Amino acid sequence: MLKPPRYQVYLLRCWEERSSHAQTPIIWRYSLEDSHTGERHGFADIDALLTHLRSTLSLLSNERGITQHPSE
Repeated sequence: MLKPPRYQVYLLRCWEERSSHAQTPIIWRYSLEDSHTGERHGFADIDALLTHLRSTLSLLSNERGITQHPSE
């Protein structure tokens, strides 16, 4: 029998860091908080954030024996 679908709830915070130098580009930083556990992770860029989400969700799917297509 199939288990009901699992879901994850996160609080995503995004903020910009500015340098005192006018020529320095604005850098965006990210924080992801798991609403179930309160665990928080910080990320220096969006690629690191997305890598973390893909890894976490893949692990959760693998625990249940679910395979995902690479395009998902």
